[in-house]
Amino acid sequence: MWAISRGLAIGVSSATITAAVVVAIAKFTPVDDSPCDSDLACLPDVRPVIYALTCMPLVIAIVGPLIARLVGASRPLWFAVPAAWVVVLACIGLGPADGQDQWPFNDPFSSIAILLAPYIAIALRTSRPAHADEVIRSGS
Repeated sequence: MWAISRGLAIGVSSATITAAVVVAIAKFTPVDDSPCDSDLACLPDVRPVIYALTCMPLVIAIVGPLIARLVGASRPLWFAVPAAWVVVLACIGLGPADGQDQWPFNDPFSSIAILLAPYIAIALRTSRPAHADEVIRSGS
């Protein structure tokens, strides 16, 4: 039970810090407000959103192990693995809208819930004593 709560604490903290960084990047990145001078349709500047979504995996890969170390989890570097899932979420988020509609986890709540699952699995895996792996391998 402690491993599950530790994994949830690391996952929620990591997701919260990542969300704060994403909001800060989106808010403080300068937006190009130059007038539209072409015959093409004028689209809003989406660079801040692209910057924010592409930095998410990096923030998760850095913050996850740091929080795991603060919480006292064994093998804290393993908590960088959920960054791979964030890469998938960023690619889906930056992809075409029709692709996002076909993705089963297209709302924020299910994406966050699925993001927390690897943290729990890693916490459960790393909570076993180190000698338990040797006993399992040796067959005794």
